[in-house]
Amino acid sequence: MNGLVFVTLNIPGSNNNLGRTAEMDREHARRMAANFDWLDEAVAQAEARDALGLVIFVQANPGFDGNPRRRPGAPDGFLEFRKVLAMHADWLRKPILFVHGDTHRFRVDQPLIDPKTGLPFSHFTRLEVDGSPFVNWARVTVDPGSAELFRIQRGQVPF
Repeated sequence: MNGLVFVTLNIPGSNNNLGRTAEMDREHARRMAANFDWLDEAVAQAEARDALGLVIFVQANPGFDGNPRRRPGAPDGFLEFRKVLAMHADWLRKPILFVHGDTHRFRVDQPLIDPKTGLPFSHFTRLEVDGSPFVNWARVTVDPGSAELFRIQRGQVPF
């Protein structure tokens, strides 16, 4: 839409449904394989169409700074997802807006680290939206003429 590619992925909180039961671990593996296929397709579309950028929506906070919400001894349910995001950010080299909820803390940052340099990908921006009990809205403006494609404004209830 208007030069952007949008993709939604099924990435739930609670450690991405990994590390509780064998059945949940199998669900995690099947769902993540489908998510990775869907994300691969979105990145391919963004590249083929010479899109301005890519917007990714998920529910969970994937723990860019580690995954403190997992159970002791459980594997990190988001580790492979973060690696795949970094691989695609390295490949695409276009602005990526990653939107999630889950931990209910509004923030805008560049948390995805390039494993080659150890520095954040400057073209990967995370928007974590507010959540209960602090419900609010965020406005994202797309400006193709700006150095930063996505401009993010935190709302003030009511709108």
